[in-house]
Amino acid sequence: MTDVKEQQICIKFCFKLGKTAAETHQMLMLKEAFGDNTLGQTQTYEWFKRFKNGRVSVDDDEHSERPLTGTTTENVAKVLLSNDQKEHRTAVCTELNEQAENDPNFNIVSGDETWLFGYDPETKQQSSH
Repeated sequence: MTDVKEQQICIKFCFKLGKTAAETHQMLMLKEAFGDNTLGQTQTYEWFKRFKNGRVSVDDDEHSERPLTGTTTENVAKVLLSNDQKEHRTAVCTELNEQAENDPNFNIVSGDETWLFGYDPETKQQSSH
C-alpha cells in the first residue's frame, strides 16, 4: 500500500471521527505519521470534501484514456513536410537570400515565435493629451 493510499484511509478515518480537515492535516496524524511525504493541505481538504459529499471509496478517480505522449503516427504525419514543401521552402529562402545580398534596401528581420511588445513610454504630460 502506498503512502498516498494510506493517507487517504487516515483522512477517511479522521472524517468519520468528526475531525476537521485542518485538524487532520496539521495537528493529528498526517504530518506526524508521514513527515515530508504528507499530502498537501489542498489534497487533504479535497478528500474531506469528497467524503462529506458521500464518497465511500479511497481509490483515486479513473483518468481519461489519453495517450501518455502526443507523439503518434498521426500527429507526426501532420507536422512532417513533404518533399515538395521542403523544396519550396528551400527555393523561397534561396531567393530571399539572393535578394538580400543584391539589394541594399532589402532587410531581413528574423526571430523566434515569442510575442514581443514594444512600448515607448511617454511623459505624464504627453499621455494626458
